Amino acid sequence: MGLLSGKEQSLHADEMFSLAFPLIETKDAEAAARLKEKYAAEAERYRDEIKEIQTDAKKLEEEIRAATARANRSIWARSSSRSAWSSRRSHC
Repeated sequence: MGLLSGKEQSLHADEMFSLAFPLIETKDAEAAARLKEKYAAEAERYRDEIKEIQTDAKKLEEEIRAATARANRSIWARSSSRSAWSSRRSHC
């Protein structure tokens, strides 16, 4: 399981708990409110972390595209210079 999937699952669990919490009867309303706030804060933290992971992933994808393009240009340049050299040689 990837990092992003784990964060998304944690976010989902925290959101579900936070939404279901008002349905649970408690003896200590103050403690229940603190617990609900805790899970809401964790959900927000996971949302922020997911956004950061997605931003980093997009940057890495761009780096990969650029590196692939450079590599392809380099391969093409080497192959075309070899073919030009070999065609000159065959005419001699």
